[in-house]
Amino acid sequence: IIFVAFSIPIVVFDIKSMLIPDILLYMGSIVLLCYRFACTRKEFLIYLVTAAVSVILFIIIRITSRKGLGTGDIKYSAMCALYAGPAVIFAGFLVASVSGLIFYFATRKIRRSRTFAFTPFMALGTLVTGLLPLLR
Repeated sequence: IIFVAFSIPIVVFDIKSMLIPDILLYMGSIVLLCYRFACTRKEFLIYLVTAAVSVILFIIIRITSRKGLGTGDIKYSAMCALYAGPAVIFAGFLVASVSGLIFYFATRKIRRSRTFAFTPFMALGTLVTGLLPLLR
């Protein structure tokens, strides 16, 4: 619920303006950090390291892709990692990448720009892979 509550306005802002307010990213990350500390104290450090690795990975992607990702996407990756954790976050990013590529190629003729909001795909991938273990 926490992740969804912050992700909805983040996705809407990104779609409308290609910008994500830092206050939403920071507040969402802080609330998720507090939740992880309170509820999964034994695994807290693992979630923190996963978020750091996610940010580093997205920074590398930004540098190597000539700024194909925005800084909001980088910060949002940490929030996704704090929600989903190490077991599923990278699968979530794979789902996000594949669905983003499908969207890009399916709409490239009707869009005027080569850029598009990536956070909706990150949210989708993180939610889908984060909820899959609950279906067992």
